[in-house]
Amino acid sequence: MKKILAFVIVAFIALSPMVLVEAGNNEATDWFCFQKDHQRTGTAFFSEKISTPLTQAWDGIIDTNIYIAQNIDPVKGTIIIGKDIAVAATEKGKLGAFSTLDGKPVWRRDLGLPLTTDMALSEEVLLVPLKGGKVLGLDLYTGGTFWEYQAKGEVKSPPLPYNGYFYFPTTEGKLVQIASASGLVSNEYNMNVSVQVPMAVQAVGYSVSSYTQMIMNSQDGNMGAYNTSTKDFDWQMKLDSPTAVGPLPVGESIIVCSKAGQVSAYALTDRKKFWSYDTKHPIVAAPCRYYNATYVGIGTEDGQVFCIRLGDGNAIWDQKAAGPIKQAVIGINQNLVAVTENGHIQAFFAFDGTIVADVDLKDGITTPPSYSGGSIFVGTKSGRVVCVRPKIGSLSLRLDPSIIFISPTESKSVKIHLGSVEGDNGTYYLSNSGFPCRCKLARNFMPSSMMKTTDERTLDLKADPSAEPATYEYLVTAMSQNDNDTRISATGICIVVKPEDIMKSYMKLDTGRKNQLVVTVGYENQKFMKSFAGKIMYDQSILRPVETKSLLEGPEYSPFFDLTVKGEVGSYIGFSPSKAKEAKADVFQITFDIIKSAKTSLKFNPISRTMSSYILPTMDTGIDVEVVRKMTEHVVKLQIGNAIATIDGKQEKLAIAPYIKNGRTMVPLRFVGTALGSKVDWIAEEKAVLYTNSLPTGARTIKLWIGKKIALVDGKEVAIDPPPELVKGNTCVGLSFVSTNFGAKIAYDSKTKIVTINFEN
Repeated sequence: MKKILAFVIVAFIALSPMVLVEAGNNEATDWFCFQKDHQRTGTAFFSEKISTPLTQAWDGIIDTNIYIAQNIDPVKGTIIIGKDIAVAATEKGKLGAFSTLDGKPVWRRDLGLPLTTDMALSEEVLLVPLKGGKVLGLDLYTGGTFWEYQAKGEVKSPPLPYNGYFYFPTTEGKLVQIASASGLVSNEYNMNVSVQVPMAVQAVGYSVSSYTQMIMNSQDGNMGAYNTSTKDFDWQMKLDSPTAVGPLPVGESIIVCSKAGQVSAYALTDRKKFWSYDTKHPIVAAPCRYYNATYVGIGTEDGQVFCIRLGDGNAIWDQKAAGPIKQAVIGINQNLVAVTENGHIQAFFAFDGTIVADVDLKDGITTPPSYSGGSIFVGTKSGRVVCVRPKIGSLSLRLDPSIIFISPTESKSVKIHLGSVEGDNGTYYLSNSGFPCRCKLARNFMPSSMMKTTDERTLDLKADPSAEPATYEYLVTAMSQNDNDTRISATGICIVVKPEDIMKSYMKLDTGRKNQLVVTVGYENQKFMKSFAGKIMYDQSILRPVETKSLLEGPEYSPFFDLTVKGEVGSYIGFSPSKAKEAKADVFQITFDIIKSAKTSLKFNPISRTMSSYILPTMDTGIDVEVVRKMTEHVVKLQIGNAIATIDGKQEKLAIAPYIKNGRTMVPLRFVGTALGSKVDWIAEEKAVLYTNSLPTGARTIKLWIGKKIALVDGKEVAIDPPPELVKGNTCVGLSFVSTNFGAKIAYDSKTKIVTINFEN
């Protein structure tokens, strides 16, 4: 029988003292898998502080169709944060990326499969484990697919990013090491162990000779160390009781929490138990260390919070939370932060457990708290991503644009936006870092490096004629003149490029098809690319995308198209590293249906990456076009009480005749929809009908439930009176609802009791 295990990566160093290496943490670094560091310790950098009181700053919706109970899709797994972008996933496999500053959507994707565990981030590549063992590597900035891997078995333990690789175990007993940038498998270890509880990594000391152990604790109470060099277990031991969460590495020891509430510290060298403390409360949420690794924070399933001193295992304090704690707790300097199942975000003071902040979201919380730049991010049962940040004195810093291209001898300016939630009259000193001396870029804050939140400032960049092509990731930091601890940073990317190396895109139009516009997109001077991503912006009242096609053929290309955002068509193509494209090429093609005749504009905004993950400089392309729609008029006639209808003069027999109920005209939905050329699907388990409109006007999708006075029209709740009803197995709806939402012109003659439906198609 296979054991269910979790593992911790530990480097055992020969002939050198063992030293704990802390992960650095600033706003330029990626947010790793668990909280702020690759060790999954759930601890923020020691200089970060959480200010109170807290208030909800923004919330975003991943799935825009979650408006009624039947369609609720809760957020699931840790929210990943990198480069000022928060990425969250729902239970059904929908992903949403939001700006951490204001919650504006960056991109959305429907992967079509549910996630099996947390996502992970490394080198701006987002690893997403899906049902059936499918693993995707997505672009953090665009959501486009870089690569795809099919695992043997499911991936149910969160992937671990470490030194440019993702590590993840499978239910078939494999441990896969895969390069984050390329998706190439470096190793596949056969552990013969099914791992489903979170991993962690611990770098201990430094030496030329070292090897890696995977420390695993199982749900049935076993712990072992798997050696990736010998591909075997170095040792195994029996724990006192089964565990429900992954281990927590702290220096030369590891913390293990049992389901029953026992918290124990073991030595990694000889497996001796340092200490043990019994909380007498069930533990199903991962613990954390905090306050410079002085304390361990514990949250229990019945809502108790404990602070345990690492040195001797004694409880300093315990405090009652607002509800059950089923998600990992995190440490933010002198505060322990926990979220409760019933919707509270609470911060406890390190030394005595005083509740210093308590925000009630009035919505169940379904993810662990994530922390970045003074803000806390959680996902909820109703499918929202919520950002909570300090109410007073909370700073925000944004660079516009965040990515800038500059050629030798050229000058460019980056606008600096410094803001505060409730205003701030203090003065801040601006500084920049990340540019080496050899970069030959002059940098000046204009008109000065001193700034208030009401001021306008720019970072002016000027490239020397001898500046070499390169990419620089830099920081702009605003620090208070009165308090050195009050500071905030924002990340920017400066790409030095020669004018001839800027990638030029183009759009070619084909207007020869009836009622359709075909747009072909490509590059004039395509460089070695790791991936392509781009968006075509269009007017949704004039055009509707109906077909997408990649023009780069072959198994080395992995195309994906996103049509979920109205007014945009996203195209993503990941290239095999050995098949990167060079030379002029058409990349993809979009076919639009023309909804109405009009003059309109199309804009193409491309993003491409080199093999080293750097963004390539590319030029946007815009084009104007006049489109013409040729329409054919059709007439459908029905009569109250008559089971014979006509479509363009031809008679059709009805399953049920139109009728009047309580003064309202009721018509058979399937006949009307089919007559209009639309699609009508019956969903038996919900007693619902899904109507997909084929007309150029009207709602695109409509969902109705038998007997329910609420319908879902293009994802929004709309009242429907009278409600739909079943008559002899046929769904009937009110004529007024058809007139309002189906995109056809409808007239009723009360004398002849004839309903006339006119539409063009």
